[in-house]
Amino acid sequence: ALDAAGRFGGGSTTELFEQARRFFLLPLAERRAVGLSSSTNLRGFVGVGQETTNGVVDLKESFEFARELSPPAGDPSPWHRLYGSNLWPDTDVMPGFRSVLRRFVDEIGAIGDSVVRSLVSSLGQPLGPGAPSGFFDRESCVFSRLIRYGDPGDHRDDATRLDAHTDHGLVTLTLEDSPGLEVQRRDGGWEIAEGVPLVFAG
Repeated sequence: ALDAAGRFGGGSTTELFEQARRFFLLPLAERRAVGLSSSTNLRGFVGVGQETTNGVVDLKESFEFARELSPPAGDPSPWHRLYGSNLWPDTDVMPGFRSVLRRFVDEIGAIGDSVVRSLVSSLGQPLGPGAPSGFFDRESCVFSRLIRYGDPGDHRDDATRLDAHTDHGLVTLTLEDSPGLEVQRRDGGWEIAEGVPLVFAG
């Protein structure tokens, strides 16, 4: 998984960030060619202002991707509509992009699974196939996104890039290449999560 030097799966976080920068530097038409609006399972590019959080417009753009899983046969559970394939830029436009992101999903998924296994074990719950939760009967569904907030000079000083929120899902792991993420303290105040390459939020 991710080690102290920032390597994952034989690659590195540097490689991941480089691919992210290359993607967001593509012409807007190239990014829109893999737009989330063309996806049936919420994958692809989201432009600035296309999403809101708590009624506040998000001043960011993102590329949404996930572990590519097929829905279990005969299981009509509604959340399986989120399973399926990612939308990828053409390999001649973004060589290496697909392989780096797929490796990242596998590695970050392994970290998340390890965290969840530790939590389940600490509660004295069974971990094997057939356990009541069924969590480990199949591969976990891992969603991820590359996010670009852009130059702060593009917006007003008091503009919120992404309003306060709680992520959906069981475990959130974040990597950032520059300070910006803020976390809420128990006293209700906020502070920048600076100098922490991997941030865990339960």
